Amino acid sequence: MRLISLTAKVADRPHAHQTSCRSISPTIAGAPTAVTETECTSLDSTPMSDRRRDGTQRPRLLLVAGQLLILAFLLSASSAQAETVHTVALVASVDQVLTNIRNWIMGILAALATVFLSIAFVRRMTGAGDPGEIEKAKTAFRSACWGYLGALSTPLVIEVLKGFVGA
Repeated sequence: MRLISLTAKVADRPHAHQTSCRSISPTIAGAPTAVTETECTSLDSTPMSDRRRDGTQRPRLLLVAGQLLILAFLLSASSAQAETVHTVALVASVDQVLTNIRNWIMGILAALATVFLSIAFVRRMTGAGDPGEIEKAKTAFRSACWGYLGALSTPLVIEVLKGFVGA
């Protein structure tokens, strides 16, 4: 017995082609039916294989057109000319440079010494009498002292450098 006949519209095509499919399957009493053969014909007399080939050509054509558009844009772009600025120095003298170096070194050393002092304080307070923690706190406190000593001696070192340079 030949029973099933379907008609389907293809919505994504511009002309909404209609396709008719017919399945032929044997019917045996009590046995499950299985599809043995399927026939599809187009109702607009255009072979289906031709439409599929056009569908794969379109994305390739769009890709090539996009690449050509980008190439044309890049070739037509003009190069920008930057204005040249000549900066010789931002400071007036060597003395000012050495003063800036002194200020930076003092700031960095004082900040690090403060960090070590804070670590020493926290280790001492949270040590709970542990000899290892107390020793670590003492080491951090010594490091903080060395940092503050370095920050305080930086102006002396810079003055010696100024004497060598002649500033």
